[in-house]
Amino acid sequence: MIYLDCDVLVNMDIRDLWEIETGGNYVAAVVDEGLRKQKLFSVGGLMCWINCCKPSAYFNSGVLLMNLAEIRGMGNFFALSVEWFKYHPHTSEFGDQDALNALFFGKVKLIDSRFNRHKGLEDSDLSNSIIHMI
Repeated sequence: MIYLDCDVLVNMDIRDLWEIETGGNYVAAVVDEGLRKQKLFSVGGLMCWINCCKPSAYFNSGVLLMNLAEIRGMGNFFALSVEWFKYHPHTSEFGDQDALNALFFGKVKLIDSRFNRHKGLEDSDLSNSIIHMI
């Protein structure tokens, strides 16, 4: 299944995303460049670790190719999410994105940034890509 936030513009053939093999991972997603660049002992880096994530593998949840068969194999995903939020009520800055990164940790295929480019990045070529408008 392809998940798209409401603030994305698809400026490419969406089949390019659909045809990516997840390789048994829960999702295929683009690394969140803002968090990836955080130093381990920065506030963002520490919050990521506290939330059971790794900054260099933290993905943006605005565009996801989801492997529903693998996700269903986790068990009750809703209950797992509620449980995660119960133990991280004050450290989750990005809500669902933090929870997904924690719950899917180690089972994420990182894909090319053209599948989730951020409008406003001056060095980004927005052609043949999915553009996140935030």
